[in-house]
Amino acid sequence: MVLMRLVALLVVGTVASVDVVHRRVKRGAQDEVVTTHNQLRRSIGAADMERLVWSDSLADVAGRLVTQCQWATADHVTTIEAMESPFPSQGSVLSLIRNKSSLNLTQIFMEWFATGNGYDVINQKCGEPEVDSAGSLCPINSCDNDGHRNETTCSCTCKPGWIGTDCSEPCRDDDRCGQSLWSSTLCNSTLTMPKMIDLCPVMCGRCEEIVRATESSSAFAFPIWKLILIIISSLISLAIVVFVIRCCSQGKKELVDSRTYESANQLYSTSLPMSSMRNRAIVGERHSTSSGIDFNTPQYVY
Repeated sequence: MVLMRLVALLVVGTVASVDVVHRRVKRGAQDEVVTTHNQLRRSIGAADMERLVWSDSLADVAGRLVTQCQWATADHVTTIEAMESPFPSQGSVLSLIRNKSSLNLTQIFMEWFATGNGYDVINQKCGEPEVDSAGSLCPINSCDNDGHRNETTCSCTCKPGWIGTDCSEPCRDDDRCGQSLWSSTLCNSTLTMPKMIDLCPVMCGRCEEIVRATESSSAFAFPIWKLILIIISSLISLAIVVFVIRCCSQGKKELVDSRTYESANQLYSTSLPMSSMRNRAIVGERHSTSSGIDFNTPQYVY
């Protein structure tokens, strides 16, 4: 981190040292430096990358440091190998500016940044420009799903079935893959290849979809929506059966009650003549008594 801040400080300070008298860089040069540097920083896949802005106070400090710097002493300013600096690429930037190269600021920054193409991470040779200040030289902290991280290239080697910079995305084709407008021939086209590889990684051969691990379980797999429909149908059928049983039970109960009522009526009807005769006998006894008939002789009135 100290090296990264120092390099950024010196790069800005180099521009500031061009205008030694006023100690200020013109607004156009400021915008050019910051814009170019931010564009180069965006090309690096680092996380939490912050946007750079111009600081006059930082430029003044960097300018004073650059005036004391002995890196830019080489005669061949465009050849990195000719630099005698411990950080050749940074020295080349200083030399290009101090020797009033015909290159503009953007070209100088681009040449400085291009020195990182042959950077050896292990031996730290070639002095790659440090434009990544996101807190880590490697933007990938870990590889998901048992992927292997290559510390040299700062990339993940994913296991079959997974894809992405950190192996977190499942290897799966889009539903449109294989159709007439999304055929496999587009995987080899220069214009459509990047998009096709992203949408159809399996069809384009970028990754291998996991199928073997799920073949045994897929034979017994059952769509959840079908299972829900079966459960709902079963509940409806059960409700209908219960309703029919209750209706039958209620009908039988009403039939038994009606038969009981009819039996009671029949019993009442058969007992009615005896009651009438008894009533008539009582009336006859009372009548004969009042008429002076012998009380001991029963008299019946019909």
